Amino acid sequence: MVSFGRVLVAGLFLTVAASGWAVPLSWEALSGLVWQGTSDEQILALVRREGVSFELTFDYVAALRAAGRSHAFLHALVHAVNKKTGEEESAPAAQDTGEGPPRVLAVPRGGPEVKLSSCLPLDFRMPKGAEPDRVLSLAASEMDAALATEAAGMREVATTHWIAAWQVLRKGGFENAACMVAREAMGRWNGPADYACALLAFEASQGAVECPLKDPTIPARVNLAQLPANVIAAHLYLVGRDLVRSGEGETMGRQMLMAVPEASPYRADALRRVALLLLEARQFRSATRLLIEALGAAKASGASADLALVDLGRIAFENDLYDTAMYYYGQVDFRSRVWPRAVYERAWAALLAGNLSRSLGAVVALKHLGLATMDAFPDLGLIKASAYASACMY
Repeated sequence: MVSFGRVLVAGLFLTVAASGWAVPLSWEALSGLVWQGTSDEQILALVRREGVSFELTFDYVAALRAAGRSHAFLHALVHAVNKKTGEEESAPAAQDTGEGPPRVLAVPRGGPEVKLSSCLPLDFRMPKGAEPDRVLSLAASEMDAALATEAAGMREVATTHWIAAWQVLRKGGFENAACMVAREAMGRWNGPADYACALLAFEASQGAVECPLKDPTIPARVNLAQLPANVIAAHLYLVGRDLVRSGEGETMGRQMLMAVPEASPYRADALRRVALLLLEARQFRSATRLLIEALGAAKASGASADLALVDLGRIAFENDLYDTAMYYYGQVDFRSRVWPRAVYERAWAALLAGNLSRSLGAVVALKHLGLATMDAFPDLGLIKASAYASACMY
């Protein structure tokens, strides 16, 4: 039941806001609006217009989620507060260290789109059922042709041969070799359209193998305005990701990841990767904001949010918010590859929260499904024994 005090606080604020006075929302005012059932749209409109007079801490965001507010609302709320206060470009809060989220690069519209099918030589025909030796021979011929045409100054033609070699190797089952060919083509820079062709090939190989860029600082110098519009998001994400991975350009990598367009399926993972960097610097508040934003981006694009949910659970666990950690771990899709890890970490969170039944339930779930291997989860027995001991079941 909503208390009279909360309704009164919310009513007073709505009256003042309607009068046109610029009054930032206090903790009490925003809480009153939330708990009295004010619509998401009305709250967000007020925040966008007036701002807030307090910090959006992890605890407060978790409380809003526990009150039934959706991830989409929390995502929009964090966005609205950041936009109003300029917090993303200001110094981090006292509990954070370091520079906080990086500034975002300006992303141009880009040029005409390029399709991978248009990147192959006009006379290219992929042989059916070719033997491995034949596949490798064809790929070698295409790479020789690429090098020869480059030496002759026909760089645009050279790229078509690189892509043909990539296609032959990929269709022949040589995924690692195919990705390395695409990676090589990306580093040769035969022009914006040709770079886009190589990038599309490299992108297509990402799901099959682990194949980071050899020197991501080279494609990082590409002028975004020259690239076709349909490859800008992939360029920002893949190059930014590998800049961060390699440690050769972390600042630029973070900026590129933050610049991935909101409509891109890469947006959620890009935000998550920046959040992980902030976590390493123990900037929990900034990391939490980005992870909540990543949840909204994943929902909008249809991408998986499971890794971000696990990360949010770990932040809560690290800050002794075990019930909140259990909530986020529990949101991970059971079909996800990280679900067993989420269940395992939820077992620990439940144990430390004193929720022994849920802790034991998580252990039983892992064992029943045959996932409780000693290599993956060596201390499940310890969790089980601790739960029984806490329940005086000696």
